Amino acid sequence: MGVINANFECFSRILENMNSFDFNMFELDDLTNGNCLYYFTLNLFNSHNFFQFIDETIFKDFILFIKKGYSRENPYHNDIHAADVLQTCFAIVENGKLATVILKSKIKFYS
Repeated sequence: MGVINANFECFSRILENMNSFDFNMFELDDLTNGNCLYYFTLNLFNSHNFFQFIDETIFKDFILFIKKGYSRENPYHNDIHAADVLQTCFAIVENGKLATVILKSKIKFYS
């Protein structure tokens, strides 16, 4: 997967705010050489320990397969938009405590 353009501290700083409604997906995309969907999704799953339920290698291949289905030729419906929608849904769920309110298990809620 693409090499991160900046240092790890910058990458970590950006992802610390992954549940913020002010999250800048374009900044993450620049930092990850056009791989914001891949890195955001992996960080989301890692931060919630979802890989204890899902094989990480298979999931990485799945995310790369999804990314290949998007074209940057389309200025709106592309992988940046997909990552941005995922991040916004995540922010709504996390800030609204929906996973806790609706279901006891976050893995069931997100699936």
